[in-house]
Order: sequence, then structure tokens, then C-alpha cells
Amino acid sequence: MANTINNADTPYLSLFLLPSPPSPPTAVPWMPAQPAPGNDQQDPPRYPPEALSFEHIHNEEHVAMLVNGLRAVKSTSDVQSVEIVHKYHLKARAIPMRVHPLLPVQRILYAGLSLPLVEGWTGYQDDKRVVFGYLKKLIPNIDHTCRALIQIDPHLFTLLHTRLQIAALRGLEANTRSFNEASVGKRLLLEDPLLDEFEPKLLVTLDKSLRGFNNITCRHLICPMEYSELYQRDRDAFLAAVDSGEIKIKAAKIPTLCYPFGHKYVPGWLDENLFESELAVRGINLLLVGSSTIFGGPPASKNRSTAAKHEVVEVDPPILALIYTLLRHTASSAREFSGNDGVFRNDVFYRNIRQLLPEGSEFTKRVLGKLNKKITNLRSAPKGKNTYVTPEDSDEEDIVESEPTSPYQDDFDDIYDLEEEVVITAKGTSLQPFAPEDGKGDEQDDQGRQDGQGEQDDKGRQDGQGEQDDKGGQDDTDNDSPEAREVDEREAHSIAAVGARFARQGKFLQALVCLNEALLFAKPGTAKHKEISTCATLVSDRMAKDAQTRKTVRSPAKSQLSQAPLESPAPSSPPKQKRSRSPSTAPVEEPLVAPLDDDKPASERPPTKKRRQRGPRMQGALVPTRQLPPRAGTGRTTSIASYRA
Repeated sequence: MANTINNADTPYLSLFLLPSPPSPPTAVPWMPAQPAPGNDQQDPPRYPPEALSFEHIHNEEHVAMLVNGLRAVKSTSDVQSVEIVHKYHLKARAIPMRVHPLLPVQRILYAGLSLPLVEGWTGYQDDKRVVFGYLKKLIPNIDHTCRALIQIDPHLFTLLHTRLQIAALRGLEANTRSFNEASVGKRLLLEDPLLDEFEPKLLVTLDKSLRGFNNITCRHLICPMEYSELYQRDRDAFLAAVDSGEIKIKAAKIPTLCYPFGHKYVPGWLDENLFESELAVRGINLLLVGSSTIFGGPPASKNRSTAAKHEVVEVDPPILALIYTLLRHTASSAREFSGNDGVFRNDVFYRNIRQLLPEGSEFTKRVLGKLNKKITNLRSAPKGKNTYVTPEDSDEEDIVESEPTSPYQDDFDDIYDLEEEVVITAKGTSLQPFAPEDGKGDEQDDQGRQDGQGEQDDKGRQDGQGEQDDKGGQDDTDNDSPEAREVDEREAHSIAAVGARFARQGKFLQALVCLNEALLFAKPGTAKHKEISTCATLVSDRMAKDAQTRKTVRSPAKSQLSQAPLESPAPSSPPKQKRSRSPSTAPVEEPLVAPLDDDKPASERPPTKKRRQRGPRMQGALVPTRQLPPRAGTGRTTSIASYRA
């Protein structure tokens, strides 16, 4: 047991592990007999497969199987080889997320089971057994199992909660590491990750000493909300107040990161938009789904998400409290996450958030309801399972998934606002409208028409479009039907949603291709066409700014070369030739690779070769690169696998 407590991965675990209260051994009739000393040839007892389940109807069989597993782990110290103990180990990794991140498992069990406290131990008192209720929800029948273990052998009960504590600490360490890495690789804490305006160099390193008060962005996030107005009005005065100690950071005050970006502080209205921050949405996606879904979109991993492993279908107060505690720790300069790191009391901060989110209150329901609508669908399947499969096999991530999910969450939501969720399956595209948050109904009709477009569609295409279609030499009788126009609107809607997802992930080229495809289906002059065009213009501007930012980061030598005018690029100079003493007689060495015709001046290009025509550059106004044939009938699908960059 000493080897288990003094684990190298958990140096302070022994502070929480105290000997269990002694109890006389009780004969249990359903317990299998232990093998005699020196008789290792005895076959191990066999149990039904249902005994592995936490909710097995015969809990005594589950306890008997657990007893044998704990004894095997005690002798071999190999948890993964014992299936039932390993199952408890995997469940316990979610204790920081589902139960409590800083409370030892032993104290939770002692308070929940009403066990007497050891002398000299001021234990944790859970009178209402709220925390123990979360533990029972995570590990069913944990109370009956622990009481049975105490009757059989108290040391096995100690071994069980020791293993649970080790797994919980490892799970908390993994969560802290994922947040720290996401703040660097994914720019988790920045308001606009695509335009890093304030001190980008300090947020691209894993060194925590460069955060906290050493970074203006982190300094603003961890400061109380009442000082946000000073930060937005005069940043120099804000920095001076922090440096002089006038602004003090306390765990009892609500930091700015708990509010949305740009929130205006109103004295006496601290609960307005509280806990509705965009950082919380990113943190929930990171913790429950994966790093590929921080800014929305389907998961890119082929493995099951954390939400699927622990059967999490919606966010609850313990998860939200842990998210904000990890966000606050990520923005600070503390290297290790603990209850009291010497700078900040994370345990007090976590407890205050839990007190502000009481179970079942109207405020808690409203906050969790808004967040559950904004996060990635927690019921989504991994990549390649129950998802929409394109005709061609590709290593790219799946674009859409079978279950409904909002395609716009953070970026481009105010430019191209969707009030419908898109579902693309193998049979076609379908729209599922839902009511907005303010309770107003969907003003669009069943066909998704906006601003009176339904009346214009019933009268036929205007501005001479009908005559042009008749002269095209194709039979468009089916295409002029309302069903065909409805399908075109849906195709444009769904493809634009895919483009917005690419833009949110920073894949601007793929986003422009998808938006260009969507413009082919959207009718010119409609509101849908204008929204897609506006979104495409925004993506193009972001793409240009991103390219300009990359140019400024280059070395001075490269930056001087990049200052050449774009209208008339200088022709590439030929490779240097070796000097010869007699240049008139020495042969001239030709380069190993001949320059391309596009790099030569117009006068030096061979007249017989026809220059390859290039398509229009997708910046500013988008021009269709190809014409799609008319598509008759309904239930048509669009494959954009050929548009992958």
C-alpha cells in the first residue's frame, strides 16, 4: 500500500489518504473463497459478463469481481490488466469535470457514506450530499459498493479510493495541459484569433511566466469586471493601476473572462450576461469534444469524444465551473494547477462559481440553456462514423455530420446569420427550422423565402432571365418549378454553411471555393445571394490581412524583396554563371532547370506555345469558374469533394 500512496505522479496524494476506520471482518456468504497459500493452480472464479456493469442488478457479483480485481492489482500494480479496476480508473478521470476538481475522493466518500472522521482530520462536510450525488451519477451504486468493501476488507476500500484519486489527478492534469496548449496553438484566449493585435509573441509560447500581469490581454481577462471600462477607455492608466497595486485580484470577485467580449459594466447589474462568455463556449468544445472544435464545426478525430465516453449530453454546473477555473488558470502566470498556488486561490474561485450556479435555479437554467445551444453537438459521432461520406476517399476531415448542428457559432455569425440548422445526408439536404432565443417565431415560410421572394418566384424569373433560359436550348420546365427553386435555395444555404465552417477554421481558400459554389445556386438579387456575397467579401479580406501579417513577420531581407509593386512584378533573374577567363570562347553553362514561360518577359516567350489561361482570382467579387448543368427534380445532392484544395 505504501508503494501505491507514494506515487511519483502524485507527490501530494499522501496528504489526503488517511487510514480507514477499523471495522471487524464480517463473513459474507456470497464471497468466493480465497485460494490457499501456495496453491496458485486454482482456477479463478468466473462471473457473468453483466458483473462488469456498474448498474448490475446483482451488485454482490459486481463487488465480488471487484474484490478479486483489487487483490490482483495490489499484488501486480498493473491496473490495465484487470478489466474491472481499469473501468473504475477510466470513470475516475472524469471526477474533476463531473464532481469536483480539488476535493479529494476520500473526503467525498467519507462525507457521503457518513463515516466517522479520523482523529486530527478536519474533514469535508457535505450535509446535503450534493457533491456525493454527482459522484453517484458518474459511478452508479458507488455507495453500496463501498459499504460492501468496508465489510469485506477495509484495506480494499482504501485501495479503491486511492486508485480513484490517482486517476482523478491524472485527468485534471490532462485537462490543464490541453487548455495550456490550446492557448498557444489555437489562440484560445484571444478575442479574434485571426487578427492577433495585442502582443502576439507572448501568447505563442508555453512559458506561463509571460502571462498573467506580463501580458495586456491576460491582464484584462483576470481583472475584475468593474475595471473593464478603464481598460477600454485608457489602457495606459489601466496598466499603471495594476502595476501600482491599486487594482487587486481576488478570488471573490468575478473576472472579465466570465463575460462576453465587449461587455459594458453597469454597477449593480453584475448578473447581466454573466457566464455567457465566448471563452466558455470554446472551453466546453475543447474539454468535451476536442481541440478541432474550439471554434465550432464537426470533430476531426476518429476516436470517441470525452462527452461520448462519459455520456455527457449537456453542460451542467460542475462542468461550467471547471471551465472557468481552467480558463482563469490558463490566463495566469501560475505553472501548476492546485487549490492554492501561492498567487491565487483556485479552490475559493471554484466554490464561488458553484454558489452562483445553484442547481435548478432560473439563472442557472438560462445560462446553461444559452451555452448548450452555442456549443458543438455533444451527441455527434467521431469522424467516419455515422457521417456524410463523399464519393471520393480523402484524408480531409468530414465536412458535415448526420446530426443537426449550427454551422455558425463565433465568426461570421453577424454577417451571414442562419436561423436554420442544416442536415446533409446521403438522400439529400433538409432544413430543420428552430425558434430563436427571444421567443419570436420564424418569419420565413415553409420554403425558406425571405423578403417577399416567394411572390417573385411564383411570377417567374424577372429581368429577362426567363427569356435567356428559353434561348439556351435546354429543357428547363422542371427547373422553373417551385420545388426546383426551393432545392436551389437549400443547396446554396448548405454549401455556404460549409464555407463558413472552413472560414472559422482558418481555411480561407476552401471557404472561398464553397462560397463561390453557393453563389451558383443562389438567385441573383435575393437576400440569400447578398448574404453569401457579403460573407465571401469578408473571407477575402481576412485572407488578405492574414497574408499581409505573414509578410510582416518575415526577416528583413525577405521583407525588402516583398516590397516590390504587385502590378509589375520583376522578372526572375537567371542563375549566376561561373566566371571564365575567356568569356568569348568558354561555353556558357545552362541552368539545370529552365525557367518557366510564365516567368519570362513577354518578348522572350516562344510564339508557338500558347500561355495557359488562369481562372479569376477569388478576391473581392466572386466569378463562377464553371457552369453547372441544369438540375431537374427534387432531392438533389451536391458533392463538393472536387473542390478540396
